[in-house]
Amino acid sequence: MTADLEADALNALAHALGVSNASWSSEEQRYGVLGSLDKSSDMIVIAKTGSGKTMIPIISSLIEPNTWTIVAIPLVSLIHDYERRLSQLQIPYHLFTDGHTLNAYTA
Repeated sequence: MTADLEADALNALAHALGVSNASWSSEEQRYGVLGSLDKSSDMIVIAKTGSGKTMIPIISSLIEPNTWTIVAIPLVSLIHDYERRLSQLQIPYHLFTDGHTLNAYTA
């Protein structure tokens, strides 16, 4: 992983948060973001509440806008949070449940 890629990821995080500079919320967030950008294997991120998991796929989508990122979200409240954030950032998404598209946003 290059320092340039980490700098790009932090810039994307700053953009997503609407700040001029950003830092990782946790080491788990840093490893999750850099691992998702590495693409050498599939990954599952398990980390405690408040560690910055939500931003991991968002940062990846900002850096690589023409790729798919699949996120399994177990709670309806978290689904609504993702929808709100993705819409605000104008990141296209599709929400699937039981094989059907429920909602979609296209930039």
